[in-house]
Parts: sequence; C-alpha cells; structure tokens
Amino acid sequence: IGLPLNLPRISEKLLTTWNLPEKSTITVIDSQGNVLIDTYHEKNIGKNMQDTTIAHKALSITASGSEEDTCSDGIRRLHRFLSIPGTSWKVVVGVPTQKAYSHAYAMSGRYIVMLLFVSLIALGLSLVLSMRITGNLSSLVHGLGEIERGNLSFTLTLTGHDELMDVAESFNKMVLKRKEMESAVQKSEAF
Repeated sequence: IGLPLNLPRISEKLLTTWNLPEKSTITVIDSQGNVLIDTYHEKNIGKNMQDTTIAHKALSITASGSEEDTCSDGIRRLHRFLSIPGTSWKVVVGVPTQKAYSHAYAMSGRYIVMLLFVSLIALGLSLVLSMRITGNLSSLVHGLGEIERGNLSFTLTLTGHDELMDVAESFNKMVLKRKEMESAVQKSEAF
C-alpha cells in the first residue's frame, strides 16, 4: 500500500498549528538523515543532512535530547530532538536562542534586583548589629577602665540581652563585693 504525502503542505500545517516564534524550525529526518519536512527551508526537503551537527546529534539519541548550535543561516538556535514512536524518524524543533531564553533573561533582571534588595537589607542588619556590639564593647571597656582607676561607684550598664550583659553583671557584682570588703576593712581599722 502506498500513500503519497505532500511534505511542503505538512510543513505549512505544522508551522501554523505549533505557534512557534519567528525564525523557528521544525525538521523531520529519517534514520539516514534525509530531510522529510523542513518548515524553514523547503529546498532542504529530500536532502541528506547526516553530516550536520544537529542531524548527527538527533540520530545518535534514542529518545530525546537538546543541543544549541548556529545554523547554516547564521542564527543560533536551541534545538530539541524527539523520536516519533513507531518510526525511525526524528523531529528536530529549533527556536532562536534569543527567543528561547527571553523569559530567562527577563527573570534574571528581576532576580538581580531582588538579590540586590536582600543584600542591602542584610548589610543594613549587619551594620546595626555590629554597631550595637561595638557600642556595648566600648561601654564595657570604658567601665572596666573606671573600675581599674578605683572608681568603685561606677556601674556598668549595657543594652540588650547577650553575653556582654552577663560579663557586665559579673563585673558589677565583683565591684559590689569589693566595696563591701573595703567597707569591712575600714570598719575593722576604725575599730
């Protein structure tokens, strides 16, 4: 049983029903690399394309795959290969990389803006945190200097709830005990 096929007509039908971006291609090749359908260059129908990178890659895969390559017309395309079940034919769909990646390019701009925004927030928070820590550290150093000079009436006061607060509280208790001891020594000497 023979069935004549109007391959250029099938090419037109494929291109209109698949709604692909401009300058996209749909190519169907047989197991020897002969072009059966080509929606972009009808003159390629019937030619053997086995020596081209895309056809070679399409013929070497068993089920599906993809490849990015510059075509004979100078346009760089992202190609997707798929085997047609029940046949040895391969369908190769090529979409210009500019169109294929346009959504990714648009999203990358948004992601960069979001990353910049998050980075600025993180930088601001780290600046506030470091200022708080360095402020508490400088207060602690100043207070220890006062205690070292003998100013036992000085009390360390820090803000927050962290380890530095525990250190300040320990020094305040130590100063209070020293005051009590000095007071006891003075009473003893006076006695």
